[in-house]
Amino acid sequence: MTENDRSEPNVEESNRSAARSWLLKRLKYFLSASFISLVIGIIGIYYTLRGSRTHLSMDITAESNVLDVRHPIPGLAILFQGQDIEEGRSNLKILTIRVVNDGEANIREDDFDSRIAFGLQIDGGRIIRAQVVGANSSYLANNLHPRVDESNRIIFDKVIFDTGKFVTLDLLVLHPKSLNPQVKPLGKIAGLDEIAITNSFQQHEQSSFIEEIFTGSVAVQIARAIAYSFFALIAIITLGFAIAGLASMHSRSAKRRRRRIVSKIPQLDSPERQAKRKAIETIYIEEGLQGLKRAKRFLTSPDAAKKRLQESTLFYEGGSIALDLTREEVIAIHGGTSRFPSFLQPLVSAKFVNMDNDELTIDPDINRLLADVIAQVSGVEKLE
Repeated sequence: MTENDRSEPNVEESNRSAARSWLLKRLKYFLSASFISLVIGIIGIYYTLRGSRTHLSMDITAESNVLDVRHPIPGLAILFQGQDIEEGRSNLKILTIRVVNDGEANIREDDFDSRIAFGLQIDGGRIIRAQVVGANSSYLANNLHPRVDESNRIIFDKVIFDTGKFVTLDLLVLHPKSLNPQVKPLGKIAGLDEIAITNSFQQHEQSSFIEEIFTGSVAVQIARAIAYSFFALIAIITLGFAIAGLASMHSRSAKRRRRRIVSKIPQLDSPERQAKRKAIETIYIEEGLQGLKRAKRFLTSPDAAKKRLQESTLFYEGGSIALDLTREEVIAIHGGTSRFPSFLQPLVSAKFVNMDNDELTIDPDINRLLADVIAQVSGVEKLE
């Protein structure tokens, strides 16, 4: 068997291994995308099976007294339609009611039961007047035609209520001061058990902060969650860049100060020793005085340093399962010197410290020069 024949199986095995690695990585991405798609699909199925929700609300958005006489005043008469309402212990109140399609389906004319009138009833009061005062649909404003019937009922025309459309009415109600007029709906709509009566005027005053946060349908909550998450992510990214910018400014300022300090240290006569000290000065510029002290402690005990480096070698050369990186990828990221801590990198790059075949070699001048530089920069820092 020739050398080429022996190498072909190795190449083929390597190709298969690379293909498996590529497939496993893509499979992880596929599973992640599938999970997201599954969640979206479940939400879609839920809304499809549930169908469009029909809903119509009559919401009391405001109420106010026309005349608010808190204490009886002798000789004061308040006449309405020839009657003294103060003497009769009555009150005139304006109710503002918004009729809104807050469901997910349009309500058509044919959806109303033709046998039952569509409108509202006031219990405990007499309706004096009803008029449209606002709408987000000119069609509703012009075609609802509210009219008072039997003194305590308002009848509407059975018109089309598209989703999200509303019309607002003001009702002038005469009622005994001892009674609070109650609004009741009239009419029957297909797909809806009864027309809802809400009181946002009172609920807004009584609702808690948590209730306001979680008010709304499931779709509204999902939209809120997505929007809040998006804005939170933008805020976090912006804050992160701001913090990183401030930290970077501080780091650059500190490095400029340390460069100024090392420039005050006299140069050595020997070019070889000066090159070693330059590497040490680089540690100081990048890591500060603490970096120099850590390098000194690390290199003072070669046996302990060797053990730590061997443990680091086992970690890095084994790759990174958490990051899905191979040994070669980890070493490439760290420039081939991943086993060494950052405060030794300048010495390793200049080959004054090296680890080869589990043997640690340290230039004999390094520890002495480290001690000299630590003493010199400490003295200059104290003076500044």
